[in-house]
Amino acid sequence: MFDSVEQSFIAIVLGLLLGAFLFSIFKIRAITGDLHRESRRIVDIFHERADKIPALIESIRRYDAAPHAFDAIMPVYERAVLSRTTEVYQLLGLDRELSRELSFLLRFALHVDGLGRDGHFIAVRDFLVYYERAMTERLREYNKAVRFHNRLVRLKNFTVLGLFVPIRDLEEVV
Repeated sequence: MFDSVEQSFIAIVLGLLLGAFLFSIFKIRAITGDLHRESRRIVDIFHERADKIPALIESIRRYDAAPHAFDAIMPVYERAVLSRTTEVYQLLGLDRELSRELSFLLRFALHVDGLGRDGHFIAVRDFLVYYERAMTERLREYNKAVRFHNRLVRLKNFTVLGLFVPIRDLEEVV
C-alpha cells in the first residue's frame, strides 16, 4: 500500500507534530509559571505604590491644609488597601483610577509654595515615579510572556493531540 519513501515521510511528519506538541506543552507550563511570578510582582508594585499615598498626603498637608484636595484620592486609596487580590486583570481598573488621582495630586502639589524644596515630599514623589515606571515595565514583560504563551497554544493546536488538551489563549493587559 505505502512504499518506504511514503512511510518515512509520514513517520517524519508525525514525529515533527508529536515533537511540536510536546515542546509546546512543556513550554506552556514554564511560561504559565513565569506569568504567575510576573503577576505577583505587578500586584506587589501596585500595593507598594498605594502604601506611599498617606506619606504623600501628609507631606502636602504640612504646606497646604486644603482638605478638599484629598477627597477624590481617599476612596481610591481605601479600595487599593482593601483589595488584596492577586490577579492583575482585577487590579487594572483600580490602577488606572489610582494613577489618575496621583497625577492630579502631584500636579496640585506643584502649586503649593515651598513643597518643591521639602525633602520628604521629594523622596515620596520619586518613589511614586519609580513605582509607576516599574509597573509599566512589569506590564510590558507580562504582555510579552502572554504573546509567547498564545503562540505556543496555536502551535499546540496544530496537532490532533493538542486539540484534546484544554489550554486557552490569555488576554494581554492594557
